[in-house]
Amino acid sequence: MGKQIDLAEIKSRLDSLALELLRGRFPKVDVEPYYRVAEGLVEESMKQDKAYRREMEGDNPLETLITLSMDKVQTAYALILGELNREKMDRLLKDYEAMYLQSVGLLINF
Repeated sequence: MGKQIDLAEIKSRLDSLALELLRGRFPKVDVEPYYRVAEGLVEESMKQDKAYRREMEGDNPLETLITLSMDKVQTAYALILGELNREKMDRLLKDYEAMYLQSVGLLINF
């Protein structure tokens, strides 16, 4: 039998990666409060907005967790930056995805 997926552990890892990425982007800013606000906004949107919930929900709990994590990091980034910049956010999400994949050993470093 395979190992049971621990969603709480994965959420904790995703939160740590998100904070690490945001700290790298904004070294002179205390990013954690922004991330916590973003987390609250995402959670509230999941409760209140059916369209948002449909968009964020994946085919399984792990996929949903990853999608929500990406939205949290993107929201925190926008809060810190003070604007919505699609190009910068796309780069941020690509970096976040790469960090996540590397952390679970899916990237091969040459």
